[in-house]
Amino acid sequence: DGYIWVNRIIDYRGGEKYAIRQIHPNLSHTEGQWLSTFTTDIKGNRPYEVELNGIKERGELYFEYYFKKLNSDKIAHKMSFAKLYKPFDWVVATGVYLDDVDELVSSEISNMENTLRSQRVYTIAIAAVVLLVSVIILIHFERQISRLIVSFEGDIDKYTSGLIEEKE
Repeated sequence: DGYIWVNRIIDYRGGEKYAIRQIHPNLSHTEGQWLSTFTTDIKGNRPYEVELNGIKERGELYFEYYFKKLNSDKIAHKMSFAKLYKPFDWVVATGVYLDDVDELVSSEISNMENTLRSQRVYTIAIAAVVLLVSVIILIHFERQISRLIVSFEGDIDKYTSGLIEEKE
């Protein structure tokens, strides 16, 4: 639900008619209207004043306030970025609603946890297969070695018996 809006600054000192709203997809019915640095949000913040001061000091800023969500009457905590386009005294801005970010983060955490669980299952399965193959190989080698030892013992017994008979 992201969008860009543009306000044109008329008076850098602020006040009742400091700027005119040029473009605002969330409030298109207010395009062409005056803006005031005295306007407050539901928490008493003065976002237009904060924006104007940041623009004057640095030419751009990030700032937070509460604003109506796009295509809704719900008011939500918002973080915006605004930058001055000096040739036209435009403040070009965009923002993100922090509850949307929280939902995205929760969704991504859930996806990562699901991936982690499935990776653990795959890892355990692979480790079990490797362990099983290793045990089978060890049993096979142990049997081979046992056969060789038994064979050598038989050869030694024959040789020893032959030596004993020869000595007798």
